[in-house]
Amino acid sequence: MILIACSQSKLTSPAEARDLYTGQAFRLARRLAERTGQEYLILSALHGLVDPSQVLEPYSLYLGAQSRDYRAQWFHRVNSALVSLGITRATAYAGRAYVSGLNIDLELPLRGLGIGSQLGYLSTALKSI
Repeated sequence: MILIACSQSKLTSPAEARDLYTGQAFRLARRLAERTGQEYLILSALHGLVDPSQVLEPYSLYLGAQSRDYRAQWFHRVNSALVSLGITRATAYAGRAYVSGLNIDLELPLRGLGIGSQLGYLSTALKSI
């Protein structure tokens, strides 16, 4: 399972979550998941754990800028969803704000990388498939 963080840039009208988020890192991570045939879910700052086919309205929210209470509730909701889906391990293409409170075994290939290095990692991974 792959978890991909939402992006700040989005379409301006409702769309399936896989298409709503237009940030470069999101698009690269999505392509990587799809090319490898791995299932993926999206970590949405507003909606929690989202299926890629779920239709969402555009919104403007960054999890890291929210209150401690909001983040605690968000992580509780996401962890509950992961448990109900039976997900105990995942690779996450997401920043610390989106993974720090997750209670599953995570592989974090982008940990500690700046955005340029993240994009480079994802691009290189795509080229190797």
